[in-house]
Amino acid sequence: ESPATAASFAPTPLGSQRRLAAGYEDGVVRIWRPAAPRIDAELVGHLDHVQALAWSPDGMWLASAGLDGSLRIWNVGIP
Repeated sequence: ESPATAASFAPTPLGSQRRLAAGYEDGVVRIWRPAAPRIDAELVGHLDHVQALAWSPDGMWLASAGLDGSLRIWNVGIP
């Protein structure tokens, strides 16, 4: 697994658990539940390192920016 290059906690918990988005050198964004710890989702789309991550205020959307010049908006579910 490649090293993480960006990370961001969701502003609201999913149920009673927090979520963490982490972006990696391989271009994948993984959504974690740190308390478990387990990966809930792998978001594939960037062709290079993930450079930045930002959650919407309601925790339903995640924006990711990559060194490939792309900005992706992901629907990550109900907060």
